[in-house]
Amino acid sequence: MNIEEARSELESLNLVFSEIEESPSISFANMKANKVTRLLLPNGKKIFNNTIKSDQKIWIYYLTQNVIDDSKAMEREKKKFKKTLFKKNLNRLNF
Repeated sequence: MNIEEARSELESLNLVFSEIEESPSISFANMKANKVTRLLLPNGKKIFNNTIKSDQKIWIYYLTQNVIDDSKAMEREKKKFKKTLFKKNLNRLNF
C-alpha cells in the first residue's frame, strides 16, 4: 500500500493519523518510494490485532526517495566493509 492509498482510506473512515517518514535501513534499499511500511498506534502496538477507536491517532510510517537512497548507501557501505574485512582476514592467513 502506498501513502496516498493509506491516507485516502483512513480519511474515508474519519480516523486521525500522522504521516511519519521512516529512518534509513538496509531493509528498505530495494523498496519503492511512498510505500507504507508500518501502521502503529502511538503506544507502539500494531493496528492489525487491535480495535481502533475513532479518537485514537494512527501513525503511518512510509518511505521517501531520500530514505531509499540513504538505505542503498548503507547497503553499499556494508558490502564494502565486508569485502575489506574478508581481504584483511585473507592477508592475515597469508593467502
